[in-house]
Amino acid sequence: MNLKKISTLYVAFSKKEFTQRVAEDKRRAVNRLYSAYASEGQNLKTLQPLECEKLLAVACADLNPTTYNNVRKNLSAMWDWCASMKLTSAPNPFAAIPRKKTTRIHSYAPPSNDVFKVFSIATEEEQLIMLFSMLANSSKAEMRRFRFADIDHKRSKVGIRTLKNGEHNEIVEQVDVPAFLVKLLKDYGITSKHYNELFNGHPLITEDRNKSLNRLCNAAKVKPFTIEALRTLKARIAISKDGCLLAIQKHLRHANLKTTKSYVRDKQEASTHLRNSDFDFLIEGCLLTHILGSGKNMDVYFTAKNQNGDTPSYLMILCDSLFYLIEKQTSEKQHAAIRQQLLQFIVAKFATSCIPIKKLN
Repeated sequence: MNLKKISTLYVAFSKKEFTQRVAEDKRRAVNRLYSAYASEGQNLKTLQPLECEKLLAVACADLNPTTYNNVRKNLSAMWDWCASMKLTSAPNPFAAIPRKKTTRIHSYAPPSNDVFKVFSIATEEEQLIMLFSMLANSSKAEMRRFRFADIDHKRSKVGIRTLKNGEHNEIVEQVDVPAFLVKLLKDYGITSKHYNELFNGHPLITEDRNKSLNRLCNAAKVKPFTIEALRTLKARIAISKDGCLLAIQKHLRHANLKTTKSYVRDKQEASTHLRNSDFDFLIEGCLLTHILGSGKNMDVYFTAKNQNGDTPSYLMILCDSLFYLIEKQTSEKQHAAIRQQLLQFIVAKFATSCIPIKKLN
């Protein structure tokens, strides 16, 4: 069995069937095996689990246990693919190799104050990506696949294209989102003319997971967090306050409540620092900042109310104030000055407090 030829075929198959990141992981795993195989001179046809484990130890000598397990998994998948293509009939030796023990580190979820500080200095496009991640629970891979056609304006839904249960075919999940997010996404798509992939290769969703928000976090002087941390922030805040399991399940898009219960148990201890965070208040502050910072015609965002006929308190105050200014026919220069003053006030308030200012009746 020619390992070089098999490696080339499997890498080509991976590029066609998997995302770029997964395909690259598989390519690196195969290359490591090929280098170790060439140096050790093993016969791949007669390779036994014990010999295979020694070969893998040579290939992964410089890797930590987590990465070692990932390489083992990818090589096992390659062997299964070879068997499915009738290239070998031998049992999979990689599947018999035990996984290395790893120390699990819980992903960090930032408090709402830190998220707002980062949001307030982000660009308009970066702010929209952050809002989308928090409200639609969308991963970077899902955002890369998100298209203009996935926006359902009438039903206030977005279609999230995901790969689940080992399937290679896309499954489109319809997710309820606020009407203002649908409007923002639609306006952004029309303005940017991104009618295929909406966010079209933006660095926030294409860079390495540990680098995507580092620049903004450093500029805001907060502990670094990732886009992945934002997508489950609503659920993590709810966990810290013993929130409703069904609501957490809906946000995380779990098909089975057992999965949600397992997730809650897993994240309980790592979410206690979020107890003073308020997700709805955070979104309200972010939305106000986005609208004021963009300088757009604000009334278009408030034409559709949610199912209860309510709007956030700050948005209601802001909207009424702006309509008053329009009625009084104030100049565009005055509008810009007022927007800037409001933005400075809101950033100062939201960045220093998790508790909303007293709401008006």
